[in-house]
Amino acid sequence: MVVAVLSELLTQSEIEEMPLSSFRVEDFSREPKPRISGGARGERGAASRGSVKAVTYHELSVKEDYGTCTIRVLLDI
Repeated sequence: MVVAVLSELLTQSEIEEMPLSSFRVEDFSREPKPRISGGARGERGAASRGSVKAVTYHELSVKEDYGTCTIRVLLDI
């Protein structure tokens, strides 16, 4: 689900020509069906430091430690 959400954000940022500078997950629920909500920030017309071509499943990892979840996602640039 994380890869799908990040891929959609990447697509929308390209369509809107607005590179994203950050993404924050505010809510993640599994019931009754999986959903992620949050927000993304960027600036229209801002110069991008690099171009992300795709979000990948390669070496995707999810770790939970003391109630905090850390997700590592590799990007194709």
